Amino acid sequence: MHLKVSVDRVEEGMAILIPREPPDTTILWPARLLPGGFREGSILDFEIRLDEEETQRVRRRVRGLIQDLVRMSDRPKERE
Repeated sequence: MHLKVSVDRVEEGMAILIPREPPDTTILWPARLLPGGFREGSILDFEIRLDEEETQRVRRRVRGLIQDLVRMSDRPKERE
């Protein structure tokens, strides 16, 4: 999905972006993450896509961490 937005203004380090379609919403975005040279009225093109491979990698990692925590909690507690 491509999303075209116009830069409305920057306030306190946050850019207020207005999507071209539908224009009845706003997006707050850290100005430091926008390309250099932008200014009020600039049109930016965002590409938004689902990264299924990365999503699955992170899910496997989190699942492994949860399994490690469960195994640790199942161990007998050592007495002091």
